Parts: sequence; structure tokens; C-alpha cells
Amino acid sequence: MGALPGIVAVVSFVFYAVAYDGAVINASTLFTALVSFDQLRFPLLFYPMALAQLAQAKVSAQRVEAFLRLGEVSTSASASDGKASYTLNDDALKKGEINATDVTIYWGDPTVPIKNSDADDGLSSLDGSSHSRSSKKSSKVDTNSAGEDDAEGTEVLRYHKAVLSEINLNVVPGELCAIVGRVGSGKSTLVSAILNETVIGSGHIGLNGSVAYAAQSAWILNATLRDNITFGQPFDQEKYDKIVETCQLTHDLDLLDHGDMTEIGENGINLSGGQRQRVSIARAAYSEADIIVLDDPLSALDPEVGKKLFDECIVKFMRGKTRILVTNQLQCLRFCDSVIAVGHGRIVEQGSYDELSNSDGEVQRLLDDLKASRGPASDPSGRPRSESDASTGKHRDSISDEPEPIVEKKENTGLVTEEERNVGAVTWYVYKKYILSGGGYVKFLFVYLMFVLCTAIGLLNNAWISVWTSDAEYERNSRAFYLSIYAVSSVALGFFTFFRSYFLAKFGVRASGNLHQNLLNSVLSAPMSFFDTTPTGRILSRFSKDLYSIDLELSDYLDFFLFCG
Repeated sequence: MGALPGIVAVVSFVFYAVAYDGAVINASTLFTALVSFDQLRFPLLFYPMALAQLAQAKVSAQRVEAFLRLGEVSTSASASDGKASYTLNDDALKKGEINATDVTIYWGDPTVPIKNSDADDGLSSLDGSSHSRSSKKSSKVDTNSAGEDDAEGTEVLRYHKAVLSEINLNVVPGELCAIVGRVGSGKSTLVSAILNETVIGSGHIGLNGSVAYAAQSAWILNATLRDNITFGQPFDQEKYDKIVETCQLTHDLDLLDHGDMTEIGENGINLSGGQRQRVSIARAAYSEADIIVLDDPLSALDPEVGKKLFDECIVKFMRGKTRILVTNQLQCLRFCDSVIAVGHGRIVEQGSYDELSNSDGEVQRLLDDLKASRGPASDPSGRPRSESDASTGKHRDSISDEPEPIVEKKENTGLVTEEERNVGAVTWYVYKKYILSGGGYVKFLFVYLMFVLCTAIGLLNNAWISVWTSDAEYERNSRAFYLSIYAVSSVALGFFTFFRSYFLAKFGVRASGNLHQNLLNSVLSAPMSFFDTTPTGRILSRFSKDLYSIDLELSDYLDFFLFCG
């Protein structure tokens, strides 16, 4: 682009001299034309950049449009056919009451056909949802009948299939309701519908009161353990201590370096699975919500800790709250006020434990399977002793009566490291690393010499124009001679400008590739402590924004610097 104005000027002068008889190219005409052509330099330079920005803006606008076209999540709006609705604060219900009437539940809008890409990806938009994995098989799509459309070669429209249908339930205030069923039966889908996280095809779900939720995969904030439990609520020491005790976290706080002020890494990286789950339950208990939804919170706990947490926290401490407990720990059902059994895409049984255990239904079959699975090495809860160290690393019964050694508390310096930022001028060491990554001093010197050569040819061009204008009457040489020399120098300038840009781009690509490879090797070779103390977003920023700057911005800045130098 930098040599194009000169080439255009040569072509214009030649065409002007050949096409017009008696054409006069004097100093005023020549310099006026050259200035006009030189003004094309910057528009041509920024034209590719404008096209790139336009392409990026178009992609971004499409993404924003796709997001804005998504269906609205409302707590009181009805579906388009007027047959489905969800009400969060239903005044017709008592505080803490949950009611569902003839509800059909989908994971996607049943009125909108599924694109082929979505179907091939297995409904990829739901893959990141923890509660969708259990119902992934159930969320496959329906297809229109037979091969009529196939025979005609038209596309078959596919729609989301109902995951649960004919759902009718009523949970009264203060009730402990257990939801049981086999793996993939739709237990998590049912509680997701109560939380308004699904699409309701028909029927009505209503509840009244605030809601707290402990997910099957515990969500942990990158903050102190106390902040994870209080979660923005005012700190109440007495209530906090009681919740820590009932959630069986007292022993774990003693093991942590700084107790409840220990910083928890991203996604709870420095906590075990059981500890994360108990922190999640403690957060729900601390919230004092009217309705508490617990999605299989006991699965990550060893039997003894799970039994104590269920008795002391879920049954006793949360008494008076409406509790929805999804669980496979069937030994807990006798302590629940009501039991809902889910299977075959619907609620197959619901009632009290005594009623369901004395009938030949789904709950009784699950209890029979539990009894059959118990072996001589199993503990009273039905789980093998070898699995009972999931949450604390060792079974509580194995703790001897010997006094524990006193562990000296370390200074609380935090877990996540501060991001390093250099202030001031860029040091020579940084430039040296970039030059060595691009191929070394020799290749950089070669690129620099190409810039010097292009500048020299440009100066020669200007000098030749001065010689040309000094012979306005063409007494020393003919006009064709001046034009030919100017044309050769302009073409040479374009030729060397191309190779200057080529070698600079090659140098930048090599530098970027080597720096990326070194970065990748460093991250892959880093110890696990590095990932414990470094947020994922910071690592992604190095591979995205920083490498983008090296790929594009740094090469452009180097081009301007060498050109001006």
C-alpha cells in the first residue's frame, strides 16, 4: 500500500504523455499530481483495517442479536398459547408453599424447531448445565412421522421432547419433601422447573417466598470460606457458629491454615468434594430462605458425616423451612414428611414414607435394591466402608483419642497471587526477548535494512523529480528518459516495499509462534500449585488478549517505528 501512490503516479504520467498530444509536464503540474497521489497513502493504508473491523463488528452484532432474540425468563408471564405459567410470589399460596398442576417440562422451547447443528451437538447449549446431564438422554428430539418428507427431499423438522409430563405436586410450608428415583429419571429436572430453569410447555408452577439452592455440583466463590457461607448476608456470629457445627465443618476449619478466613481458590480448588458440598449447604442454611432446594447434597459425603449433617442441619436446624431434598440415600426417607418418586418421565408415586414403603411401588423397589446391594462390608447406611473417606480423606471413626498435634498457624497471605504489572518504560530485556523469538539479531537487522533500502529508494525518487523539474524544457534529456527512470525507481520501490512487509510479517509471526509455544510449555509444565493460585481468566487472558497484541498490534507498531526511524 505504501508504494501504490508512486506506481499510480507513473501510470498516470505515462498515460497523460501518450494520450494527449503536446502534453506539458512542468514543475507545477508534476508536484500537484504527486501531492494528490500521495494523499491516497493513508486511505489505502487504513482500508484493510476498516474491512477487518467491519467483519468483527458484523460477527459481534450477530452474537448480540442471537442473545437478544432468546426467550425472556419471567416470573409471571405465560407462554404464547396461554396454557403455561410460572409465578414466583404467588399470593394465592402460603409463605413457603410450592404447587405444580398438570405441568409438562422441556429443556427447550417445544414450539421452535431445532437446528441440525444443535441436534448434532446433542443440545450443546445445555451441556454446561450440571442438572442437565442426568436428563440428557431424555431430552432427545422428536421427529416428524415417516419418510414422507425424506422421500420429497425436504428437511424434517425436529422439536424438543418433553422430559417430564403430568407433574402434580403440592409441598406445604415447613415440609421436608424427598425426591427419589433412578439415575436419569428427571429428579434434577423437576427441581430445575421449580427454580424456573426449564421451559414449561403446559400447566402452572407457583411458589411463595424466597428460595435458596444448593446444586448437585457445588458452586464456590473465589473468596474466604466465611464469605462463601454468608454470601453477602450480615454476619451473625452465633448463627454462623451454629451452622458451621451442624454442617460438620468444625473439624475442617481446624485443618485449614487460617480457619474460616482461609481463601478458597477458583471453583473450590483447595477443598475436597465433600467440603465444597457442605459449604454449599451451609450457605443455603445461612440464607434463611423460605424454600430451600437441595439437589443430592449427600452424595459427596461419607456415611457418618452425611448422617450427622442430615439429622442436625436439614432435619433440625432447617425445621420450619420448606425443604426439597433430591437424594439417593434412601435411609433418610423415614425422616421426611413426604416422598416423591420420579420415573418414566413423570411422578410415579408420592405420599408419606409409611404409605409408600408398604405398597408395591417404585419406592419399595428402590428399597429392595438397596437391601440387595448391601454386603457384609457395608456400614449401616448401605455404602461400602472403602468409599467412606470421600469428603475428609479419612473416616471419622478412625480418628484416635490421642491429642492432635498443635499446628502453627501461618500468616494469612491469601491464596490467589496478585497479578504482576510492570510500571514505567519497557526495559531492553523485553525487546531482546521479542527479537530473539523472531529469529535473532541477524534477521531483525535484515528487516531493518529493508526499511533503510525502501527509504533510500524513496529519497532517490524525490531527488530524480527535482532533476526532472530543473529541466522543464527538456534540453538535457527527453521526457521519455525522465519518465522511464521515474518508472523504474517507482517499481523498485514497490518491489522492495512488498518484501519489506513480507519479511516484517514473517518476523512477527515467528516471534508470536515462539512466544506462544514457550507460554504453552510453561503452563503445561507448571506445578498444580500454580493453578491453585492463578485464576483461569488470567491464564486465558495471556493466550487471548496478550497474544492478540503480539500477533497484530506489536507488528504494526514495529512497522511504524522502523519506518519513522
